[in-house]
Amino acid sequence: SLKGAAWVPALHKLSVGYCAENKLGSITVQEYPSSPLAAQALLSRAADVQFDDAAVSQMMVDQTKGRLQITSKEILEPVIIGLGVAKGNDSLLAALTSALQEQKKNGNYQALLKKYNLQEPSAEEIAAAYKG
Repeated sequence: SLKGAAWVPALHKLSVGYCAENKLGSITVQEYPSSPLAAQALLSRAADVQFDDAAVSQMMVDQTKGRLQITSKEILEPVIIGLGVAKGNDSLLAALTSALQEQKKNGNYQALLKKYNLQEPSAEEIAAAYKG
């Protein structure tokens, strides 16, 4: 995995929780300074799995001409990001909201999600991200 990635704690939790409880053995998480180095470890069989951002994973599949593949059908550990707008900057907030709605309306937003192998977060995922 990418060093310091948001999903690394979730992998450790899965290992000591579910895997240990079900006697499946532990997950050894190897962290790499970059996604290409993690992919190289996978290609050289120094790693069994690469856990990465969905868009980066799609890029790795494309760049390796199919030598790597994505095995999950949905995003396993969503990382919710957003745009920060200073309190009181209502005009910028309105402009960003309007632009995003326009991109959704004309299909560009969905096309970008598809191109980069991403999924729009659900309301529940967004609420959970606010809670931390």
